[in-house]
Amino acid sequence: MVDRAFAGGYVLALALVCLLQYMFYLFRLTEVKSQRKQDLLLLEDLESDLQCAERDRTLSQLENSILRDVVSESDLGRALEMLLCRYIPDADSGSAAFIQMLQNGEQQVLHCRGVDEEETASLLIGPELLQRLATEPVVVVQQDELLQTPLARMLDNDESSSDPAENGRRELLLFGIHDLEVLEGVLVTSRLFPAGACRDYQIELARRLMASIAGNMQRSRIMRQNERQLWSVREMLELRAITDGRYETPLQMVEEYLHCLRCQLHADQATLYLSRAEDNRAALLLADSPHSDEVPPGKVLNGPEGCPQETVTFDTGQLEQIQGSKGLVLRMSRHGRPVGRLHLVRADQTEFLRAERELAGWAAEYLSETILRVLSHVAVQRQAMQDGLTELSNRRAFEEQLGREIDVARLEGTACSLLLIDLDRFKSINDRYGHQAGDTVLRSVADVLRDQMLRMRSNDRAMVARYGGEELAVLLPGIPLVGARRIAESMREAIEQNSSSCGQQVLRVTASIGLAEFPTTADCREGLVARADAALYHAKQNGRNQVAIPTTTGSFTTEIQ
Repeated sequence: MVDRAFAGGYVLALALVCLLQYMFYLFRLTEVKSQRKQDLLLLEDLESDLQCAERDRTLSQLENSILRDVVSESDLGRALEMLLCRYIPDADSGSAAFIQMLQNGEQQVLHCRGVDEEETASLLIGPELLQRLATEPVVVVQQDELLQTPLARMLDNDESSSDPAENGRRELLLFGIHDLEVLEGVLVTSRLFPAGACRDYQIELARRLMASIAGNMQRSRIMRQNERQLWSVREMLELRAITDGRYETPLQMVEEYLHCLRCQLHADQATLYLSRAEDNRAALLLADSPHSDEVPPGKVLNGPEGCPQETVTFDTGQLEQIQGSKGLVLRMSRHGRPVGRLHLVRADQTEFLRAERELAGWAAEYLSETILRVLSHVAVQRQAMQDGLTELSNRRAFEEQLGREIDVARLEGTACSLLLIDLDRFKSINDRYGHQAGDTVLRSVADVLRDQMLRMRSNDRAMVARYGGEELAVLLPGIPLVGARRIAESMREAIEQNSSSCGQQVLRVTASIGLAEFPTTADCREGLVARADAALYHAKQNGRNQVAIPTTTGSFTTEIQ
């Protein structure tokens, strides 16, 4: 009995030991599995880290390789072109562009690939996309979102997707180029680089490249700004030097200023209009163009006093039609008073750059101040050189011009003719009708002579002057005796047919004309005046209302040779 109990206890103890050993075995097995699982997880982490390290190393190598090409290139445009070639190897199967953000809010396409040249100016990034780029490292825009934006044109060349594995998806990716949280520019591309790599890898590489070139873009922008400022200052100084120079007439200074500005801005035509407050019209003052056929109708002629002899005016509607929508129109004003308009045109209708527009604006503003001084000077000069009654040149201006023309004729071997005109029996008009009637007749005859000068269209150096009292003078440079004789006869007939009214009286007058020519009938200025005066005396003594010409024998004739 005891033996049996003892045997049963032994068996129980043995079973208990076996159970404990089994439990310990299970515990150890579970622990080993857990450790193995941890080791597998650790191994996976290590493999992931190795893959990331390998990817970073590959990215760094690729990034460094690209940056070496970009940084070694001193021209930013060329460097960007090389980078775009990485993204778009074939310009017919994709498109990409670098768009720079300017300080004034404008955008400029620095370089593009796979986009037509005519469309680059219209590639603009909308405000919504710019706002997203300020907070997102990359903005992916699907085709449906692009249909209403200018960027949709960039998908025209992208016949396949940006990633062949993405079921033909057509999209544009925008990467912001930031420097100190300032958006310097944007890379817009329909494809990623390198081809065939995973999308995350491609995006990360693009982000790192944009971060690397941001500084270069900022330095390039600052350098271009400095260059533009230097260019503007240099051109401004050149224009100011013109206004500080010495010229024979103020109008010549304005003409030189306009010519210089046209050349600086590479324009094909520059036109200056002056406002006339009395009738709300604009007068064409100067037109500068390398080709005479490009100057608008009504070019103003320069008179010997430096003042316009002929003024062509336009109302507001006509002026807008002449200027049209092309070119650059700058309204000039001073202290709120309209001064005029400056119109610059390019034959190819290319737009003026921002720096060019700024220079043109400064030039117009500076010219607004200068032109008022010029007009004031011209007015004073005109008063000093003009007869107050007839508004013809006075004797002082005539004597100066006569001396210059004789010198020119002697130097060039050309003719210079002189007409001295005296109104017949003018004293009787003053005695019978009064000096007011005489003044009216003088003004009317002056108008007739001006009209005759415009009709003959000889040259812009011809001059009509009041020589003294009822005596007038006409200077005809470059016109020989025969031609001057016909002009004198035409003037005599026009004066004879002209009539003027003073109150109830209709007044008519005739004229006697003496003609002389350098060098045929006189060889100096004094001799020319003396011979013309002697011919005039002969015409009056021979019956008045005729043209007399001195002959080589010392006599006079009234016949056309």
